[in-house]
Amino acid sequence: MNVPADNRTPAGSPGAVYAPLLTPFTRDRRQIDAQALRTHLAFLAQSGLDGVLLLGTNGEFGRLAEAEKLALVDLATAVAPELAFIIGITSPGSEAETFRFARLLDERLSRPARFLAAPPFYSRYRQGARAEPSEVAGFYGRLLGLDLAPPILAYNVPVPPAGPVTAPVPPETVAVFAAAENFWGLKDSTGEVANISRYLAQRPGLQLLVGHDKAISGGRAAGAAGSITACANVFPSAVRAVWNAGDEDTRAGCQRELDRLRGVLELVPGKMVAIQKLLLQRLGVVAERSPVREAGLELEGTEVTAVLRRLREVAGSLAVNAQLRRLLASAI
Repeated sequence: MNVPADNRTPAGSPGAVYAPLLTPFTRDRRQIDAQALRTHLAFLAQSGLDGVLLLGTNGEFGRLAEAEKLALVDLATAVAPELAFIIGITSPGSEAETFRFARLLDERLSRPARFLAAPPFYSRYRQGARAEPSEVAGFYGRLLGLDLAPPILAYNVPVPPAGPVTAPVPPETVAVFAAAENFWGLKDSTGEVANISRYLAQRPGLQLLVGHDKAISGGRAAGAAGSITACANVFPSAVRAVWNAGDEDTRAGCQRELDRLRGVLELVPGKMVAIQKLLLQRLGVVAERSPVREAGLELEGTEVTAVLRRLREVAGSLAVNAQLRRLLASAI
């Protein structure tokens, strides 16, 4: 069923908070854990989030078969009516597959949603290659030309090859396709407030979602409409607090606390998804597994201990909220 979706700002904006939803797997890692997914969605809704991103990087979309992706979308959108949904549609390396999957979802969705798309050739940046701005603009122009019901968000994925972070979707490119009726906004995950400002200068009123926890306060000051960041999966109240802060000093303090919590997720390089799952398990959101071994991402026993100890150290200097107190009481 093709359900129209409008171009309005999401409920709660400015300051709409989304979580890039993790994909929970069963103990044998062979299928999606449906009950854990329901529990996590309920946890996020109860924490005051506006919505979730399905099939993003945190959701390990590259490890899911198409049938699993569709099952995930069907289940999540059915059991969480109070949440807004953004769905990642990118098939790395293949524009044709991206477009085919987008059409399939468009026909299948039973409720309004939005689609998030990175240029499918963005993986080339990891080898130091560069796409011309015209190539990026051409991709989004063709995607917007499909006349899909869900509005489209562009996705600027930061990829640091050998030098500084590069922008697969340069700010100047956005002006080329941002006037399209079905273009809704952009997620920028560089973590650079200056980059956020450049996007907004190119298109005043652009619905820009901050994609890095450490840039939320600066992004809000620059005019961002909300965020989709990793900490919202585990510490949603801490992310919401930055957006809800009534003055600059309070917001800066909330951002400092969030930065320290983000540091816990970054403690073991390359294993942020596994660390998030570990903490959710300690919250009782996902079935217990020790050590954590899911979808090829592993945490050994020593890493588990290090993460929990670091969380205790960080929390000792924070105005710990009830959610974090519960985690600390049950986990450490």
